[in-house]
Amino acid sequence: MDFNGLQAADFDFFKKKEKMLKDEYEKGRNDVKLHFRALCYEMQKIHHRKTGGVLTLEKDFQNFNKRSSNISAYYKVEDSNFIIFMLMNCDHLKIDAEVISDNTVDAEKILDIVKNKKSIIWELIMTSKFMMIDAEVLGKDKKNNYMKLSSLDINTKNYEGFTSFIENNTAKGKTAFKLGIGYVYPKSECLKQGKNIAQNAYDAMNNLIDSLKKII
Repeated sequence: MDFNGLQAADFDFFKKKEKMLKDEYEKGRNDVKLHFRALCYEMQKIHHRKTGGVLTLEKDFQNFNKRSSNISAYYKVEDSNFIIFMLMNCDHLKIDAEVISDNTVDAEKILDIVKNKKSIIWELIMTSKFMMIDAEVLGKDKKNNYMKLSSLDINTKNYEGFTSFIENNTAKGKTAFKLGIGYVYPKSECLKQGKNIAQNAYDAMNNLIDSLKKII
């Protein structure tokens, strides 16, 4: 399966699918699956060439339907609660290391990562203009439950605000969090990179794995 890059139509599909006729929808859906699967396969080929090993990317495309706002695959990081997601939607391709808490102990671990691994996280975020860190309080209450910092936003004051966001919610008894650290390549950048997006996505995943070894 050759990878020739992601197409503008792959991103646009998520915006237009609700208004598509059946045949047009099926073609668009199949094209997105084909191109995203080819991206995953190309990353696996790169990994095998470099290491001789196998990069296991879990994919579930059976549930990819009209209600889907994205298509994704993931890699479970060894000896860690982090999972690296590759996700494409109408706006971007995201390679993101995520960890989720659903109890007080795990929420405190997330807070500990953000507070005591600040220098590692800061260094990682500053390596690329496409880097971002975000935190989300999971649950039904959608008000003021999300905060993010990009590499362009990060400074001491903003990072302290990010830490306080998690700390304050934890103090209120909220223990269901998602912490994400990763690369967000906008649609325009993905199209600009063409075939090279596979190599860059692979490098992004490896950079995250290397940094996680220092964080966890």
